[in-house]
Amino acid sequence: MDFNRDSGNETVSQLQLNIQNLNQQVIQLESFITHLSDSSDAGQRERELFNRKAQDAQELSKETNTLMRNLVVMSNTDKNLRGARERLQNEYIGVLNRLQASQRRAAQTEKAGMVAAEMDAQAAEDADYYGDRDAPRGNIQMSAQQQGNLAEIKERQQALHQLEQDIGDVNAIFAELAKIVHEQGDTVDSIEANVEHAQIYVEQGAQNVQQAVYYNQKARQKKLLLLCFVIILIFIIGITFYLAR
Repeated sequence: MDFNRDSGNETVSQLQLNIQNLNQQVIQLESFITHLSDSSDAGQRERELFNRKAQDAQELSKETNTLMRNLVVMSNTDKNLRGARERLQNEYIGVLNRLQASQRRAAQTEKAGMVAAEMDAQAAEDADYYGDRDAPRGNIQMSAQQQGNLAEIKERQQALHQLEQDIGDVNAIFAELAKIVHEQGDTVDSIEANVEHAQIYVEQGAQNVQQAVYYNQKARQKKLLLLCFVIILIFIIGITFYLAR
């Protein structure tokens, strides 16, 4: 029993440390979310930093969940650990709520940024197609702005997909905690409210991918039509010079 109690106390201490660290990581994530909409180079660096910290928080939440499962098992045979388990359970659920809230806000921001990048890509494409017809060679190549917009769209798609997976992982943790709490005869608010919306983000991400592919294909079609126009124009000019002789 002493060995189990020592092991339980070590688990409690590690859980306290993990929850504190996870709380600090969530605070950092919340401070980065407002910068995710920035399309500049500085904004890109902020997004990369956010993604790294988000993955660190995700790994820590999974590790903490494993410790919590172990503590539940130990507390079933040691009444002295039950009070600590209940307290840490509530603290863990609270920080998980904040973590998932930050993930959802980040996903919404990434989606809005993706839509803005798609609009910029379409505007740049239209400008190239309708703006400078006297310089066809420049229009045949995709402009640097279009390339940058498509790269940003792809980057945001990847970030959104990862956030969708993270939201799903936290949903799974909530579901497991809900089961544990139910088995222990307790109730926890807001768990059910967190086990939703994941499918919505997945569908929205797929739709954005299709839109990006559509814009890319449309740009290629316009450039092929422009190339055909240039070839026909050169042919007509050549025939005109030939007949003029």
